[in-house]
Amino acid sequence: MFEFFLPTFGAPCETVSLGFPVKASEIEVFKRSGVYGLDRLHRAIHDINLCRHQQGKLTDKPVTLRRKGRLVSWEEMNKKVNRALDRLSKDWAG
Repeated sequence: MFEFFLPTFGAPCETVSLGFPVKASEIEVFKRSGVYGLDRLHRAIHDINLCRHQQGKLTDKPVTLRRKGRLVSWEEMNKKVNRALDRLSKDWAG
């Protein structure tokens, strides 16, 4: 039902790989829109670089993103939320 993720940042910022100036940085995108905005940025960077590779402008093909992109599950928080939801469902059932 709920799943929390940790932000993942490139070092240097992934926007550097685009070959044209970009005003937004990963940190700025994260500040404004959280991990899901950061995921959208990473997917856009991947798509642009994939097109550049197909056009012969990049020699290396970008690494394929997983189903959840570069998002990393926040295991500790997810376990706490799941335990709380389990307790809540037992309280309401009883």
